[in-house]
Amino acid sequence: MKLCGEIKPDQIFGTLVVVRVVNIPSFKSRSLFVTPVDGVDTYTTYPGDPEGSTTYAMGKAVFEQVVTKANYVVHMHGGDANEALVPFTYFAITGNKKVDEVSEAMARSFPGDYVFPMTESSRKLRSRSEGDDLHNDC
Repeated sequence: MKLCGEIKPDQIFGTLVVVRVVNIPSFKSRSLFVTPVDGVDTYTTYPGDPEGSTTYAMGKAVFEQVVTKANYVVHMHGGDANEALVPFTYFAITGNKKVDEVSEAMARSFPGDYVFPMTESSRKLRSRSEGDDLHNDC
């Protein structure tokens, strides 16, 4: 949220869209990683499913209204309650060499000593380890 106050519009080109909080129920309840309504981690839902649980529907809305309209997407966190807050960045490996190179360069432009690639298989592994289920409404 601090970023919004530091942006200098005269120093950027194009359009900058900042979504301060995607998962309002999780933010308000201080729920770690998952939406309290359905127990799903928002990050694992993209591109979302309008017929899925609350979190999958939310993921679909964000994907359609923000991500698909962007040339670049930076997914930032302020640190969850149980994180050590060691600065790190990760970037998606898509298999498209040009996209992957730009993604890695963007990730390395942020301060911090750790930059990690995130593959589809590592994203799925994270999802499975958290008990994510596409249609797991409570």
